[in-house]
Amino acid sequence: MKYLLTGVAAIAMLTACAKKDKTPAEEAPSGIVFSQEKPTAFKVQKGDPATAAQALAAMSLDTSGAGRVAWDKKDVKGDSAVFTDVTLVSGDKSSDSVGMHLDDDAFDLEGADLKAKKVQFEGLAMKDGKATFSHLVMSDVSLVPTDPDEAKQGSGKIGSIELVNPSPETAAWVASLFGQGEKQEMPEGAALSFDHWAVNDVDFRIDEAEGDKGVFTVNSIEVTGLKDDKAALMKVGKLDFDMTEAKDGNRIKMNLGGFEIHGANLKTLGEARDEAEDPSNVTDVMKLSNQDPADPGYESLSIDNFTMDMAGVKVDLPKLTSQVGHNKANSVIAVRTDPFKMTLTTGEGEFGEQLAGPLAMMGYETVELSGAGYQTYEPETDLTTYVKGQNYWQVKDGFRLDLGLQYAGAKAMAAAE
Repeated sequence: MKYLLTGVAAIAMLTACAKKDKTPAEEAPSGIVFSQEKPTAFKVQKGDPATAAQALAAMSLDTSGAGRVAWDKKDVKGDSAVFTDVTLVSGDKSSDSVGMHLDDDAFDLEGADLKAKKVQFEGLAMKDGKATFSHLVMSDVSLVPTDPDEAKQGSGKIGSIELVNPSPETAAWVASLFGQGEKQEMPEGAALSFDHWAVNDVDFRIDEAEGDKGVFTVNSIEVTGLKDDKAALMKVGKLDFDMTEAKDGNRIKMNLGGFEIHGANLKTLGEARDEAEDPSNVTDVMKLSNQDPADPGYESLSIDNFTMDMAGVKVDLPKLTSQVGHNKANSVIAVRTDPFKMTLTTGEGEFGEQLAGPLAMMGYETVELSGAGYQTYEPETDLTTYVKGQNYWQVKDGFRLDLGLQYAGAKAMAAAE
């Protein structure tokens, strides 16, 4: 994505690059192998039956109600334990809002108890004096507001939450959520590591007395192979959001068929996100073009069936895919974003009515934007090439901007940031 954004920042170069003579920038080098999606395998690690009971006690899970957790039944066998009808009590009974959040790197429940029909542990053990586990599954989860009035105005349900093979630091953080002691800060960097984390069948609904109504559902959210700020796979399956605000009557709808990113470098992607948050800050936006071309932040990504209707402003992106190419030495030497199309239309709603007029003045009822990207990189010479004819932005019945150029020093510029 950042390479496509570079095309916008480099519009000033387009005139100089629009030559009819064939240039090296028109040709893509051979020998590029683009990333192919591979399933990430993992296996639940074994625990220690001899110290499993100690691990449960360290997490205040030996006696119901000893910590923040109460349950109806408990069954312990070897290094595994199963709890049924579990309640994790809220950290703040007086809160006016309901939900789960991260605040100052600490997890907390706001004004709601978390209830689960079943909580399962595998791979329980004591390591270096700390409780650990290899597999945690919470099933049939619901958020139950502690305020009866709040309970009438919404609901929150999650089919399951799963964590596989967390690092000792991550396991200790999770364990602190159950115990009666002070909750630990969520680990960061290399300390935050696990083989798999998944949340399935999320269903949150709001029906407030003031008139706000909304539904938020997600089929699945997955992160696999998180280690050293890199994730082998990040995936979201079918997301739907529909919210109506009582104050102004604006309705916001968003739907996502699916999103996948393989080989995600969370640090690189996070920096790109932060730098692009304020489009008015030209300096930060221009930094997107200076990031290390040998580390684009992902191996491949795809977005399927994204639609949004923000109070009458409608956006439709059927598909967007991008892949990284490697040479025989496995160095990154290319990034390809396949041709895509996005449409913008207006309809009923405050924002749609505001935008319809300016679009009509320019002769548009629908704006159709298409684009593509293909950039290559030579590690030996630090030379970046935007392949002519394969890097463009186009507005139907409007204009087309083609970019074809070569420049050296991208890696040095990225290192200097």
